[in-house]
Amino acid sequence: MKTTSAADYTLEFKIHPEMYEYFQEKYLDETNPISEIGQFRTYVKDEMESRLTDFPCLYIDGDGEEERDRPVKIAIITFAFNNSEIIHNLRKRGLLLGKEKWKKIEKLQKKMSDRLANSQELLDKMQTPVSCFMTLETEEGKSRGELYNDTVELEDYAHYRTFLGSEIDVKQASEPTDIIWENRHFTSKARFLRTMIVAFIVFLMLCVSFFLIFTAQKTSLAMK
Repeated sequence: MKTTSAADYTLEFKIHPEMYEYFQEKYLDETNPISEIGQFRTYVKDEMESRLTDFPCLYIDGDGEEERDRPVKIAIITFAFNNSEIIHNLRKRGLLLGKEKWKKIEKLQKKMSDRLANSQELLDKMQTPVSCFMTLETEEGKSRGELYNDTVELEDYAHYRTFLGSEIDVKQASEPTDIIWENRHFTSKARFLRTMIVAFIVFLMLCVSFFLIFTAQKTSLAMK
């Protein structure tokens, strides 16, 4: 028997830097007592609820006009942030603790403290969302969200093709235990570039191995 969890109703999409800058320029209210990230969370929740409510009803949770007119609600919005540097250092500190390298731990701790105290760039990065996870309240809402990419391609919903000035790719969220949080800031292009570099290195190593084996066999035959 399959157990249903919040992850089964959660979708995700990437937040590109230009999207957050678009929000800051167009929608951020400096006079609002709510924090910047709080305003961003509210905007994303309201906008996505509005879009999913406007999408065609799939009648998964019921039939009739009442179901068709029922608004889609998002239970919670969660963001992943660009905090790779801090997570990397914390993991390094954990390894050092296991080895009881106290001097190195002290040095690393000082480095982290100095970076947090003196680097505004680091603080800005740590407060910039790079991924959005939205948990829907109903199966109907979640199913409409799963069809988001296809729905916005329809002519009647073409005005929803961009979100905060950019196209987004909405998909089923990964299980929390499967997510490498410090890697969430990598874009698809960056991942593709890294994959190509690794593939090239592997190909180069295979070529070198083939050359060495071929040379060794040729030398062996010549000596007979």
